[in-house]
Amino acid sequence: ATALNETEPINNNVLMYLNRLSDYLFVLARKLSQTLQANEVKWIPEKY
Repeated sequence: ATALNETEPINNNVLMYLNRLSDYLFVLARKLSQTLQANEVKWIPEKY
């Protein structure tokens, strides 16, 4: 969406909605992992 926004302007409310949606999905995934006692793979960014 942000790449598209560079060429075709997108309504700012759409970008804010997508950001909030991604936050919700992240928290939901963490909660489900906890509830189901699933093993989580910790993400560690590479250092350059």
